[in-house]
Amino acid sequence: MCALLVGRDARAVVVDCSPSLLARLRRRRGEVVGKPFARLFSTDDGDDPFRRLGTDSDGARKGYLFASGGEAVPVLLALAPLGREGEESLALMVDVSEFEREQRELADQKRWLESILDTVRDALWALDREERIVYVNRSFAASVGLPAEELLGKHISIVLPEDQLLRARQMNRSHIRGEAPHTPYELDVRTPSGRIIPVEVHINPIRREGKVVGLIGVSRDISERRRLQDQLSRLARSDPLTGVLNRRSFMEEVDREITRSRREGKGCALLFIDLDSFKEVNDQLGHRAGDQLLVAVVERIRQAVRRPDVVGRLGGDEFGVLLPGADAAGATAVAARILDALESPVLLFGQGVPAVASIGVALFPDHANDAEELLARADMAMYRAKGEGGRRAMVYQPGEAEARRLQSRLSWEGRVRAALAEGRLRLYCQPIVDLRTGQANRYELLLRLLEDGQVIPAGAFLPAIERTDLIRQIDQWVVQEALAMLRRLEAQGRNVHLHVDIHINISGRTLGQNGAVAVIERIVRESRPRPGRLVFEVTETAEISDLETARHFMQRMKELGCAFAADDFGVGYSSLQRLRALPFDFIKIDGSFVAGVAENDSDRRLVKALAAAARAIGMESIAEQVEDTQTLGVLRLCNVDYAQGFWAGEPRPVEEMWPGLVAAK
Repeated sequence: MCALLVGRDARAVVVDCSPSLLARLRRRRGEVVGKPFARLFSTDDGDDPFRRLGTDSDGARKGYLFASGGEAVPVLLALAPLGREGEESLALMVDVSEFEREQRELADQKRWLESILDTVRDALWALDREERIVYVNRSFAASVGLPAEELLGKHISIVLPEDQLLRARQMNRSHIRGEAPHTPYELDVRTPSGRIIPVEVHINPIRREGKVVGLIGVSRDISERRRLQDQLSRLARSDPLTGVLNRRSFMEEVDREITRSRREGKGCALLFIDLDSFKEVNDQLGHRAGDQLLVAVVERIRQAVRRPDVVGRLGGDEFGVLLPGADAAGATAVAARILDALESPVLLFGQGVPAVASIGVALFPDHANDAEELLARADMAMYRAKGEGGRRAMVYQPGEAEARRLQSRLSWEGRVRAALAEGRLRLYCQPIVDLRTGQANRYELLLRLLEDGQVIPAGAFLPAIERTDLIRQIDQWVVQEALAMLRRLEAQGRNVHLHVDIHINISGRTLGQNGAVAVIERIVRESRPRPGRLVFEVTETAEISDLETARHFMQRMKELGCAFAADDFGVGYSSLQRLRALPFDFIKIDGSFVAGVAENDSDRRLVKALAAAARAIGMESIAEQVEDTQTLGVLRLCNVDYAQGFWAGEPRPVEEMWPGLVAAK
């Protein structure tokens, strides 16, 4: 659109115009030609458009043409003088209505998109190639504690600690060069107050015309996940009840100290401590009193040992103390201090309870060449101290102790073989209650040995045979008996609508042996239990010698309808590692955590975290050693799925639980 004007100031008059101008203004020629240009055009600021005409700063101006009906048409106006001295000038105008409409739509879309992004809980941000911040959403600004206007245009270092900046730069530049995979990584973000927030970062390049012009990223606060990881890490190293190292971590410390001592030509000592009257406390006052006794004992041991000494719980009422640099005299002196510290009774529920112990002492390199051997020697010395009446410490003496230990193992092996051959092995069952429904449709089968009118629990004889071939025979016998029981239960259930899932124990040692698992797989294939009816509870997962063999076996068994549970979960590093490597369906939360959930905040948080971790990876959780309704209520609040223990019922013979089942055999 154009118009020929006479005059070069605000009084200029239109003497001619293009048809396109008339059409856009919806005016007749007579309404435009001969009229002052100022009546047709105006700028936003009211400035005279002719003021800069013919100067170096002359250029297009934004303004409005007034169309018929009062419509203001946005245009860009350029004025050009005609002739060297003439008064005429040419007004060239471009209608920018459509352009402005598109700009408004883009602005609306931008606001709409920003409003959506501001509702996203994750922190969103964008950088240019120089790592300057060009966009942040509300969550990002809130997470780093700075308003968006203070972030835009600033280098990313404004929110990163110095030790994190190098890694962030490496990742950013790799993405800009197109070399980095689109996988998340973790960074620590810093707020103005100095608070450090761990985040998980996802980055993608921003491309324009095929070139990377910047990066867009999503950051997610992983503080809770990091806290859970730290909790599980501590859990993997320490005993949750007493706070000292668990058995595996303690033995790792012993192994490291032996390596150091061997390198430096020094020695060290190990104390094996076993309480003399712990079983009586448990039987008479209950597990809660027993736990309190263990906590008190550990506190006294800590006060009696030297600063560099390491204390660990080996299991039950057994503890170990590693004494770096100690000889026989130094080790026996520490043992004497521990015995003195344990001499006075511990006050439990208003009565004094004895905390006396037997202590075995073994020395490196005098008595052993490695950590396991050193522990075994200290264990033997402890049994000799207990045999002498307890309440004393004794140093390992080669010969006699090994003979007694070997004799004990051979005795148990012969007794168990005889019981297996003579049909004196029995299965007891203990209910597992679904905390969501209150129903007990799961039962764990527990092995017992009948001898001289006594019922001997598996814990008394299995440790003596776990490293022999006999353990494989026991596992196979249990599987056969459990499958036969399932068949009889299903036959009985046709009349009484009985539905029971059976849990049986299988040793980690068996699970890692090709020959052993092949026999068990054949037994299960022949029986074909209904899906989910048979659950293998894997004990001692650390003893699995071949993870690949175990994993393939578990996968094949799951195809046959079986399920798997990680028994005593949480008491060692191996549990966490195996949980990632093997396809478990359940975790059984160790009773040492469960016993204190009603009174101990730390235990409660740990149990809740373990249940949440199980649920997050598609597993269900079973709490062991549940002894009262108070504990049960806390477990429900912790979202634990199942409970097992004396609250639900003590182990009972199968024939008592399901009358007629044995007769049906």
